[in-house]
Amino acid sequence: MKVTKHLCLTVLIILCTGITTSVYSQTTKSPASKKPVTKVVKKYGALAVDRSNGFYYGWASNFLTLAEAEKGAVDECNSRGGKCSVVLSYSGTGCAAYRTIDGKVGTAYGWGLAKTKEEADAIATAECLKRSNGKPAINYVWSCSADETGDFKEIYNASGEIGTVQDIDGNGYNTVKIGNQEWLVENLKTTKYNDGTPIPLITDQDAWDKRSTPAYCWFNNDAAANKTPYGALYNWHAVKTGKLCPNGWHVPSDAEWTILTTYLGGESVAGGKLKEAGTNHWNPTNTGTTNESGFSALPGGECSASGNFNHLKDYGNWWSSSEGGKYSSWYRRMSNYGGSVDKESYFKSGGFSVRCIKD
Repeated sequence: MKVTKHLCLTVLIILCTGITTSVYSQTTKSPASKKPVTKVVKKYGALAVDRSNGFYYGWASNFLTLAEAEKGAVDECNSRGGKCSVVLSYSGTGCAAYRTIDGKVGTAYGWGLAKTKEEADAIATAECLKRSNGKPAINYVWSCSADETGDFKEIYNASGEIGTVQDIDGNGYNTVKIGNQEWLVENLKTTKYNDGTPIPLITDQDAWDKRSTPAYCWFNNDAAANKTPYGALYNWHAVKTGKLCPNGWHVPSDAEWTILTTYLGGESVAGGKLKEAGTNHWNPTNTGTTNESGFSALPGGECSASGNFNHLKDYGNWWSSSEGGKYSSWYRRMSNYGGSVDKESYFKSGGFSVRCIKD
């Protein structure tokens, strides 16, 4: 890390007071110029951390493209030994700050953007304190862009609140980056394919039973109660059309699900990092869940191959786009009773949730 005056001062204060903390910082200044600026070139910055260990960090600023800035931050973070992803990126003149209360990002975090590092850090600290019930946010990473780099704005943050995606019905979805993948944070709830064609809604058990053509339903046929937050349940025949997800997105293959769980430490532990924490939507036995990935998996239950509704709040089931055989296809299951992600196959006529991944 480049040692700057403000970092030395911080370290000196820490040594003198005996407070244990971690401070990550970087700033870039424009070279002095005698000529007035006549052209503003937009530049980008980004921050990255290891989501399972916030002590690995990386920053980037003054890149000409967003992709280069995010890659620069991730590469620097990985060079320190982490397994890193972007938590914040921005464009224009200003500073970005990101704080966590300890090494695990999923415990509590906050971000801020402002014209100065101090203002950005104050915002990040306040946001983190809201999530930590007042526990101090001791770790942070920040960067500042150079002068005259265009309009200042946030592009992406760890909760996916920026860059909302809309389906053909106009439903909005947040996004999250996990490793090299980008996922929708919510279960799909569209009633039409992305070309505007309606998907058949089936409410009758006999009509759903062993159905061999596309269909969707709402759990217990109750859209008012279950569309938000659990989304719709689609049979695999609807998945097979390749038109369920918004344009630019698709239903993940079996291999893409495996990439996700491998990145998060393997199938035996990935569920705890993917499931929404707490018991707002999961039943009370949902313990040991951190949601440190930001994926916020929810237990939408299922419509069985015979048309029965089961397991709302106990199980989340998500189709892959990969066939398992003539009558079955692969899906992933997360349970209320543990932290694993199970790879299983089921009849194509079953109704499961769908998450979309970016092309």
